[in-house]
Amino acid sequence: MINERLHHLQNTLMQRTLLAIIFLFFIYNSLYGQRRCDSSRVDKIFIITEIMPNSNITLDELETLLNQEINANEFSVLQGTMIYLSFIINCKGESFDYKFLRPVDEKLQDKLLTIIKTNINWKPGSQNGRLVDVQLTISIKFENNKFIVQNKKELKH
Repeated sequence: MINERLHHLQNTLMQRTLLAIIFLFFIYNSLYGQRRCDSSRVDKIFIITEIMPNSNITLDELETLLNQEINANEFSVLQGTMIYLSFIINCKGESFDYKFLRPVDEKLQDKLLTIIKTNINWKPGSQNGRLVDVQLTISIKFENNKFIVQNKKELKH
């Protein structure tokens, strides 16, 4: 009888452990596995490709949008400040892993991210005829109470 209970407890524990592992696998896969085209190799993120990712809006339009949507007086940002926003566009055109390389006012960062994420859709970049992950950086200068996108020529579509 004790052996039966012990055997039953072992089976129950193994079933719960297996279910937990399966659950964690699906959670991990949905959070991370679908983000990168080839997550098995870190060096597969390109910085320059034969065909760079294209956005649905030009960076001139992004600059206009930033200046229309953001009241610079609401944030503590110094004139001449450079804002560098780095992110990855995967082979599906999904953007993720946003990082400010030089942090600025946190509320301003949130506002910039919201505007960029909701207004820009991407077509993926390609290398040797294959869609690939590409890391991009958008440089924005804050000058004369305006946001000026610095790298307009690099990312035009």
